[in-house]
Amino acid sequence: MKKLKFIACTFLLIMVSCSHSIDDVKVGMSTSEVKELLGQPNDTKSNSFSYTSTDGESVSNSTENWKYDNQEGTIYFENGKVIEIKK
Repeated sequence: MKKLKFIACTFLLIMVSCSHSIDDVKVGMSTSEVKELLGQPNDTKSNSFSYTSTDGESVSNSTENWKYDNQEGTIYFENGKVIEIKK
């Protein structure tokens, strides 16, 4: 019985120490790094646009906002990189 309790406590400790939160997300991280850390977001909003600048250069931009049901806050991306984390 003691061995079973030890195994259960060890497993619980490992699970708790491996969990990540929005606090672990840093500005500059890629979308794939955030997914690796927190998994697939529950809610996403995307926007993209392109235009031609006055000097004739083609410019494109994309933004995304991600939310997770189990996290307090929103992660904002621009061109695939975290630019802001609001809690």
